[in-house]
Amino acid sequence: MQHRRFIAKVVFLSAPLLHHASPAHASLKPPPAFFSFRFASILMSKRAARGRLSAAGKDAVQPTSPVASIRKRQRRSVKKAEEVPGEPPPADCSAVVEGLDGGSSLPRAIEESVLAAGEAEHVIGVDEAGRGPLAGPVVAAACHIPLGVDLPAIRDSKAIKTEAEREAIYEKLTAHPDVVWATHAVDNNEIDRINILQATFKAMTPAAQSVIEQLATSGVKPSVAVLVDGNQLPPVLKDDPNVGCHAVVRGDSKEYVIAAASIIAKVTRDRVMNAYDEEHPGYGFAQHKGYPTKGHIEALSRLGVLPIHRKSFGSVAALCEVAVSEEGGNGVLVSEEGGDASPRSAMAMGQPEAKRKKRGKRGKEDGGT
Repeated sequence: MQHRRFIAKVVFLSAPLLHHASPAHASLKPPPAFFSFRFASILMSKRAARGRLSAAGKDAVQPTSPVASIRKRQRRSVKKAEEVPGEPPPADCSAVVEGLDGGSSLPRAIEESVLAAGEAEHVIGVDEAGRGPLAGPVVAAACHIPLGVDLPAIRDSKAIKTEAEREAIYEKLTAHPDVVWATHAVDNNEIDRINILQATFKAMTPAAQSVIEQLATSGVKPSVAVLVDGNQLPPVLKDDPNVGCHAVVRGDSKEYVIAAASIIAKVTRDRVMNAYDEEHPGYGFAQHKGYPTKGHIEALSRLGVLPIHRKSFGSVAALCEVAVSEEGGNGVLVSEEGGDASPRSAMAMGQPEAKRKKRGKRGKEDGGT
């Protein structure tokens, strides 16, 4: 700030001096303001150059780990994309779905750094689908893809715009002989009993363990590293001395093997919800997959709560409580198809009323995880 004030004073004082020194034919020479501006520019450029050299020296003495530097570059690229107005959305993969013979996939930077450091023989990606919906299970998938296998169009499942495209990529991915994968689902009753976070961990753990077992040769389990989407790790995997765990925030949009797991989890769960749509017409499960869209909330109010709904989630719990109040404590909000979906059964699943009121965050309406 002091340097700027000094430059400003030089500009201010030099202009009148140059003006008075001008001869009668001064109109043939540059105006006084030009000299003062040029002088100030030279001073500022020199100070800026010294500042850059100083900053470079500071950066040179602050080494970072390979994984940390990779994550820093990824965060910077994501931030840059978000800040640029009018930046085009991720490319639609519809042109490469039929044969999956084109299109770009996510990088494998963290996976490659883990393998290069000798931390593990294999890297497994883990992701889930279905944390936010009001109905149906949460599904986790684990996936291992050898470095030599490069399937195009592998990206975050939410960036793939249509269900048909996800299905096509899923078929190519899971049919590849070198791809090892597994899924595990936890139903809505267990979600109500232990909460959605613990249910997610409960789904992720056996999925990852299944892939580890498939990678074993002659009964000997290999050393593995697991890249988990999110900022928390399943406790069982985290505490396993033979498994190196890494939580990767927004990993499904950054890392190839996590994105592959997200596609497998998403398609697996969507198929379950499509089957529920046939069993329970009128709710629109094939469209919203159980997420709290306007149409789903209206169907709940009109048709009632089904056995597959999560009674501990806010919107469903509120409808159950309304039914109790309207029916004098014995209300049963249930569809005509039958099934015990009463508020009493919801509380019998281990969800005290006070806790049920506090829990239950609505998920995304666009079919996100």
